[in-house]
Amino acid sequence: MTGIKFLPVLVILVSGYITCKSTPSLKRSAIKSNGQQLTLNSAIAGLIIFMPVYLFCFWWVYDPALVQSNDPALVQDKKESAESLVSLTSAAITFVVAISIFVFNKALLAYNEFMMSDSPVKSRVAKVSQNKLQGCLYQTAYLVVQKLHWYSYLYTVYSARQMIKDDHIEELFLNSMLQVQSGLCMFVMESQKVVIGNVAAMPDPASAKTESYVRVLPYFTGHLCDDHLQLHITTDYTHHIDAQRNGEAHQNYSFDVVLPSSRITYVREFDRDFFKESFINKSCPCGHKVYNTRSGDRAESSVRLRGFRAKCRVS
Repeated sequence: MTGIKFLPVLVILVSGYITCKSTPSLKRSAIKSNGQQLTLNSAIAGLIIFMPVYLFCFWWVYDPALVQSNDPALVQDKKESAESLVSLTSAAITFVVAISIFVFNKALLAYNEFMMSDSPVKSRVAKVSQNKLQGCLYQTAYLVVQKLHWYSYLYTVYSARQMIKDDHIEELFLNSMLQVQSGLCMFVMESQKVVIGNVAAMPDPASAKTESYVRVLPYFTGHLCDDHLQLHITTDYTHHIDAQRNGEAHQNYSFDVVLPSSRITYVREFDRDFFKESFINKSCPCGHKVYNTRSGDRAESSVRLRGFRAKCRVS
């Protein structure tokens, strides 16, 4: 009987852990916390679900008439059995609720990832649906799928923002992925090498900084001047990326670069409009041009700098 009494406690902890790992606002703390903090957070999350369920089950399942008897010992045994039944029922419902939260979150995130991908399965499903469903039925199904896609995308963004709340660097990375504001980040490495581009994949929050990496689609690369720390852009990739997106060239080539987080000195948003207005035609005090690319005509590169628009990438 003692083991049964402790079973609801174990179920509450497991349910709380599942809830913490699948709820966007709690997931980051679950990943970053140590064992004691994780146990405490799991217990709190599990109890938040368990208590209202227990009160409901006590009101619904527990019947005082079942524990009435002339023998006090028998009354005590029946009372303990009834309370154990209520606790076990509540724990089982709590576990089901936690699993439901987990499945709901995973299903929405997986659906958005599936819809954002170029999977052949998605094309096949679309063809079969178009052949099987005719007229207004197909249009209705299409609108429902688009609505689900939109809401799953919004939920994915919400989940990501909740996970990185109060982490300014990762907020900068996410804004770059979602094309918020300028959409570009400038990464300065220990060697004073500079990479300017869109963040294509954020670091794994579970990894230590010495083991995490940032994947970037570079638009410009260069370095900082040794004497004046002025940015010098020496390579412009925009015409290659435009050609790839237009299907003209580089179809089987990836321009993404992977930067180790431990080698990044600092990151900032890169405002291309401000750079164009204030620096593109300027020279550094060291005598070199700030924008001095090795590829193509400068006027053409300047037009590309003014006109390019990075494609929205969500990883």
